[in-house]
Parts: sequence; C-alpha cells; structure tokens
Amino acid sequence: ELKNNKNINQLGIHFHRKTQNVSEWNLKEELEDSIKDFSSIDLINIGGGIPAEYKNFRKEVKNHIFNKIRELKTFLNEKNIKMIIEPGRFIAAPSIKLECEVINVYDKNIIVNASVYNSAMDTFVAHIRLLVENEKEDGYCYTIKGFTPDSLDIFRYKVYFDNELKVGDKITFINAGAYNYSSNYFNLDKIETEVIN
Repeated sequence: ELKNNKNINQLGIHFHRKTQNVSEWNLKEELEDSIKDFSSIDLINIGGGIPAEYKNFRKEVKNHIFNKIRELKTFLNEKNIKMIIEPGRFIAAPSIKLECEVINVYDKNIIVNASVYNSAMDTFVAHIRLLVENEKEDGYCYTIKGFTPDSLDIFRYKVYFDNELKVGDKITFINAGAYNYSSNYFNLDKIETEVIN
C-alpha cells in the first residue's frame, strides 16, 4: 500500500542493534525469517554497531563481522535493495586520543588529571576499557584511576608499562572518540578538546 503512494519515492527498513556489537550479526538469516516478500523494499539501513578496538574486545571477531556484512550485502544486491550502514564507533573511536597527566602514584595505582565521568562515560555505559598507547604485555603494572573520590572512577585495572611512572608523566588513551560525552558529577570541568589537522 505504501509503495503505491505517489508521495513516497522509496520504501525501506531501518534497524539498529546496539553499539559495539560483537555478536548479533546474523542479519541475512533474520531478514529472511522476518520478510516474506522483498519486492516492495528499496533500501535497508542496518544501523551501526561495528565495534572499535578496546582492551576488552577480541580482535578475532572482526573478520566474522565483516564476512556477515558482506554476506548480507550480496543477498540484498541480488534483490536490488540498497544497503546503508552507519559506521559510528568504528570510525569515531580512533579519531580521538585522551591525553592525561599523572598527578599521583602510590601502591601500583596511578591517579590522572581526568575522570571517567568527564572523559570516558562509556566505561560504565557500554563496559568499555580504553587502550593505552604503548602499553605492554608485562612490565610495571598499574591501576589507572581518575581524580575523583569515587571508587568507580577507574579507567583500567591492569596496564603494563616498560618503565615506572612518576608524577608529571603523560598517559594517552587511544580510541577515545566515540560517544565521549561527559557528566558534571563532582562539578567536573569539561575536558578541553584540541583539534589537530
């Protein structure tokens, strides 16, 4: 009925599973189970969800995800349906680095001049742990904490460095660009953003 409406040029479906989707990619099978007749559909927007790399991300799932997307694309091409995808976090995450300064070191804990509340809310919201630039597999082990009194203000529980860290050293978190919204919890200032071309 909608397809025959003179005011509608194209008819499509849009869905969005979730951000940082590492498991729900059987889209072709689910569309086949849900739709009997594809002839009225011009486009399908599968949203985003392509995961970025974080500490708690298994890299080996990436190939599986892209294979499932290619499989869906081939399936939709055969039906002359345009596929739209929103890369979101996959592109946004690597575009930002969060540079922090060590302001205290004690008992294998590092306190930095930022907080998960004003720079990395996805630590709570999406259970994401940012990677640290130049982190190692072993060496000097630290827990990296934010500077609020909140016991949950922890960027990472275990990060290894080549050298012992001291007050004034810099720590850079990578892939910090996706959904880097902040909270004013503890009356925290918003973090200054520097754009580098």
